Amino acid sequence: MVRPSEIESELQARLSLRNVWVTGSGYQFTVVAVGQVFAGMTAVQRQLAVQTALAEYIADGQVWGLEVHAYAPLERGTETH
Repeated sequence: MVRPSEIESELQARLSLRNVWVTGSGYQFTVVAVGQVFAGMTAVQRQLAVQTALAEYIADGQVWGLEVHAYAPLERGTETH
């Protein structure tokens, strides 16, 4: 079973995020991610970027519930993250 810290490490490595927090357990997780990679992306594109970075975990069934909150740096509400 995958741990939130493993998901954080994977996202950090694949997306070069400024900050990432993952909560959850079992197969359902919530991701809050901040990174320049999300600048200029729509919400759907951001969701897809996170899902793509976690494709191996999703494909093998370790992650099947994923709530994503992804922001570019300095977007409203991310200044303190």
